[in-house]
Amino acid sequence: MYKLVIKDIYYVSGFGVQTCWVKPDDFEAAEADPLAVFATQLVDEWNVRCQEDFQSMAMAFFGQELGLENVNQPRVTFLDRFGFDFRFRFPRKDGAGHSDDGKASNYDIREYRIGFRNQAMSQEEAQSAMFKILQEAWEKNQGYDDPWGDSELPIMVLRRATDLDGSTIRASGSPQTVTQGDGGESPTD
Repeated sequence: MYKLVIKDIYYVSGFGVQTCWVKPDDFEAAEADPLAVFATQLVDEWNVRCQEDFQSMAMAFFGQELGLENVNQPRVTFLDRFGFDFRFRFPRKDGAGHSDDGKASNYDIREYRIGFRNQAMSQEEAQSAMFKILQEAWEKNQGYDDPWGDSELPIMVLRRATDLDGSTIRASGSPQTVTQGDGGESPTD
């Protein structure tokens, strides 16, 4: 009989772009996300049922920043109680893009982390939080002013690896944490 004793934990996320050291005590005390049991099912349902809404969301929240005229294949790739990862592609104006497999493509791909305003602790709360974000996107696309004052609390959007300029990330044998578009921080312990 063997017993596994955890000494060091190095967490790698976002295709190796986001990393950090986790204390073994924090790891042992951690609990599973309450949405983990049904998150994949919910994501699959949304990706089939909400394509037009996801296109609207991409245009509302990222259209002006990226100069979008249309988006292709918008989809949710991950869901937890704090929000979801949202990925879409759009035609490149310069025609010099790359596909997921590294081949030349006329599309650019973006992935963002979109946070819920409040943690979703159940399937119903996750659906409600998603539909609130979709409603906000629809209102923004329709040009509605913000009569309820929600503009003071815009949705939380974090940029993902697809937004980073690879030349700004320093090469190092030590772990780096890259957040919201910066070029990397000093190694973390």
